[in-house]
Amino acid sequence: MAPYLVDLGTQEQKERWLPGFCSGDIITAIAMTEPSGGSDLAALQNTAVRDGDDWILNGSKTFITNGYQADLVVVAARTSSEKGAKGILLLGVEAGMPGFQRGRKLDKVGQQESDTAELFFTDVHPARHQSDR
Repeated sequence: MAPYLVDLGTQEQKERWLPGFCSGDIITAIAMTEPSGGSDLAALQNTAVRDGDDWILNGSKTFITNGYQADLVVVAARTSSEKGAKGILLLGVEAGMPGFQRGRKLDKVGQQESDTAELFFTDVHPARHQSDR
């Protein structure tokens, strides 16, 4: 998670999230895996649509480590199907943002201290976006 924040985050995001990340005061997750495409980022179906200077995020993720308890989730979403891999954006979604819901905690074998969950995004306006890749 640290490389995403350090290399792609805005200065404001780094100041807001890195201290808590480093101290362990905030729990983070990376949300890339989707119900329909697994971890194949080329098949992303979550969408991020531009709304002025902001983005609107819609879709779902599954098998997200720490997803059930995360304070901050970095979510991969598609901005354009025409741009291929360059049409993917990473967005910071914080717990409590309107439209962000956690689904069920998924059963798994081992590592019970680290949950795995489903996540749902309905018209979420994430924290200021990170650089288009």
